[in-house]
Amino acid sequence: METSDWWSKEKYLSDMWFFVYKEHRKSNIAAKLIKSFMKVAKNSEFKVKLGHVYSGDGDRKDKFYERLGLSKVGSLYTEA
Repeated sequence: METSDWWSKEKYLSDMWFFVYKEHRKSNIAAKLIKSFMKVAKNSEFKVKLGHVYSGDGDRKDKFYERLGLSKVGSLYTEA
């Protein structure tokens, strides 16, 4: 969705959520979903902010998002 933070007029794209079934988590489908989302944002000249609610392996999750070029800011992953 296209939105902005309450303190800013700068628009960004944010996802509501996505889910990858356990049997597909060793595939690259999550990376493909996020890269596709980021491409839409870039074509629209927006940055992205992605939330993540998975409470499992936090270090692995952080590295995954960092490999995609996103930075952790609080509980969100955002483009710099």
